[in-house]
Amino acid sequence: MGSIHELDTELINKIAAGEVIERPASAVKELVENAIDASARRISVEVSDAGEQLIRVSDDGSGMAPEDALLAPRRHTTSKIASAEDLFSISTLGFRGEALASIASVGHLTLRTRPREAEVGTEVSVKAGVPQAREIACAPGTVAEVRELFHNTPARRKHLSSRQTELRHIVDLLGRYALSYPEVAFTLLSDGRELLRSPGDGDARAAVLAVYGRETAKALIPVTFSGAHLTVRGFVSRPQLTRASADQQSIFVNGRLVSNPVISRAVDDAYHTLMHLERKPVVVLRVEMPPGQVDVNVHPTKREVRLAHEQVVYQGVYEAIRSTLQERQLIPEEKFPQTEMRLAGFGASPRPAAMVRDAGPAEVARPLISGEQQAALAAPVTAVEGTGRFPSLQVVGQALSTYILCESEDGLCIVDQHAAEERVLYERFRGQRYATGLKTQALLSPAIAELAPAELRILEEHMPLLRELGFGIEPFGPGAVRVLTVPVVFGRVQDAAFLHDLLAELLASKELAREQREERIMRMACRAAVKANDILSLEQMRKILEELSRCEMPFTCPHGRPTLFRITSHELERRFKRIA
Repeated sequence: MGSIHELDTELINKIAAGEVIERPASAVKELVENAIDASARRISVEVSDAGEQLIRVSDDGSGMAPEDALLAPRRHTTSKIASAEDLFSISTLGFRGEALASIASVGHLTLRTRPREAEVGTEVSVKAGVPQAREIACAPGTVAEVRELFHNTPARRKHLSSRQTELRHIVDLLGRYALSYPEVAFTLLSDGRELLRSPGDGDARAAVLAVYGRETAKALIPVTFSGAHLTVRGFVSRPQLTRASADQQSIFVNGRLVSNPVISRAVDDAYHTLMHLERKPVVVLRVEMPPGQVDVNVHPTKREVRLAHEQVVYQGVYEAIRSTLQERQLIPEEKFPQTEMRLAGFGASPRPAAMVRDAGPAEVARPLISGEQQAALAAPVTAVEGTGRFPSLQVVGQALSTYILCESEDGLCIVDQHAAEERVLYERFRGQRYATGLKTQALLSPAIAELAPAELRILEEHMPLLRELGFGIEPFGPGAVRVLTVPVVFGRVQDAAFLHDLLAELLASKELAREQREERIMRMACRAAVKANDILSLEQMRKILEELSRCEMPFTCPHGRPTLFRITSHELERRFKRIA
């Protein structure tokens, strides 16, 4: 007797359910997508025990006729495709005809549904895989109710995460659909407690407010882009608003929440040098393109999609975000906490002794600007004509030998001199590298460094790349090298530690593509900029600001730190009690 046999229908359904219904949030996803496809404008989700005991999704959509309601819980029954050709032009969220059947195989499923034009509704209960129907009185739309999820698959229930984690997945999922469909009002109740409510008034920012809160909604910038084959709409965060992971990045393609490496890379590249490599922006993007250019039939959960023209999509998403960021004035504003200022001796705790320094008789405070320097400040540093992004600034002086103090039209700007010149050098370095070609400059005093054997091997491996980037390095005795030339945009190397940092950057980026390694080396090399505690003349300060104003992205250094921030005149007046 042979060992191969056919599986029975019940077991087949459970296997299929395992591919589609991984956790309670998976069931919520399928039911919510059905409601959206039914043109619902109000969708309410109720769960009990994080969805294990109860999931109820109610909508005001088109509802189903009795014969459709009876067929819907069966496998591979759908109203959304009719032929093989339809698979290559999907315009709905659901289409496989597996959702209700999969849910019914691992939970007790009941449907109550009524078309708007019908006088009575239909209730369908699935028992032992067989749908049973009866007439009932109910409101127009559909209520899908799932009880005791995974009651007959204890192994799957055992491997669920904690109740808090499973509930978090449901909250996150519904929030993302509220972002994708701002014209739909979503409500989420957990054990009678409201966790989410979106207005459903079509205002995309109001949906963001409902999901992420007021501060995040205020910090997002609207994005609008239209190309030949796609449109991109949504919101992206200013570089100052970042997260440790991509959890608050929601990408929708034709209304479908998706994961796609091409789009994710476009987002990351658009923020290139605007934030730290380990940080992620907050992004809500809705990408629309012809359905025939998106293959959604590559994964049972429909989360992953394959794009027909990846480079077109990459370029569209990249341009949408990058151009939006380039057009904005991204200077962060400093707001002081709403607390009373208290001085030592007037009720405040005394400052630690190490922080207090009494000036001796011979010690005289150095003024910010000498008398003869006043005339040099008559003309402000002007913005680049036509951009309107970089403010008109007038240099006031230097603070702590690190910060350039400037007066702007509406307050005070404080510029980090090192971060600002890093940005200037980086863009100059990058522009020469990819446009006119790099020129090198010999150092008057070559930097000499002793290297460990591992560092020497890294150096030998990447020597051709370093030469292309303008660094002339040669052996200098056993275990030592010296730097003879650098790109002319720098003109100097601070010390031998520079070379150690350069080699560490090469080691960290050894798995990256060549272009990515070049970028990291360029960012690292820009540390040759003026440092903190470097005393600058007024002319030097003016020159840094003029060059910064011409930069493509002047508001952050190449590593993502801000180059300047602003304290508005309103904030200054508030702190000095000039206004309430």
